[in-house]
Amino acid sequence: MRPQNIPNCRKIAEICKKIGAPIVVSSDAHSEAEVARFGNALKLLEEIDFPEELILNASRERLDAYLEKHTKVFSRERY
Repeated sequence: MRPQNIPNCRKIAEICKKIGAPIVVSSDAHSEAEVARFGNALKLLEEIDFPEELILNASRERLDAYLEKHTKVFSRERY
């Protein structure tokens, strides 16, 4: 996360928390050295006391359940 983006990311996360919108935590890597580095994102979420249950990719089961409910990703049906 670029330092100049932190205020906007914080605002978005606070709004998601307020309305109960689920999120996915990502490194948003632009180079291979940054892949899977979630530290800054997790720190921001901790600072605002973001509910862990709203982080979809906190567990595979939670993400799968969300995708099954809201998409056709697990069905044989074609889009």
